[in-house]
Amino acid sequence: MGRTYVFHCPRCEYVARVSGGADEGFHCVTQTISCADCRALHDVPVKLRVAEETAASRPRLTKSLLAEVKPPLPAPIDPTNMLLFGKPPRTKWVPLKPRCPIAAHHRVGDWTNPGKCPRCGTFLDRSVTPFRVWD
Repeated sequence: MGRTYVFHCPRCEYVARVSGGADEGFHCVTQTISCADCRALHDVPVKLRVAEETAASRPRLTKSLLAEVKPPLPAPIDPTNMLLFGKPPRTKWVPLKPRCPIAAHHRVGDWTNPGKCPRCGTFLDRSVTPFRVWD
């Protein structure tokens, strides 16, 4: 479960809603970055969970293969045969390069709490409770 906090600058009144560093959910891992060109903080994905299925892993159905397939014999009643869903797909983590969501060519760097405001350089204050809990 990831958590998003509200960070507030007491000097310039800048407000950002970010995790404050590396954070992870079930399907993605995020990192808070500071963009030097936007002068803002952003949470960006650095890893995504994707299905491993590829075209090479699936058998190709040809006429000769279909001719060899025999109808299955009736199986005894088994509760596992009655499931609506099959096996969950195999997944893998794909790393991504951290990029600014405004423009990909912007200069970015990792940012962790406690950290300085990207606009004026004062340390940001973090809210006590999370603004949002995400998965």
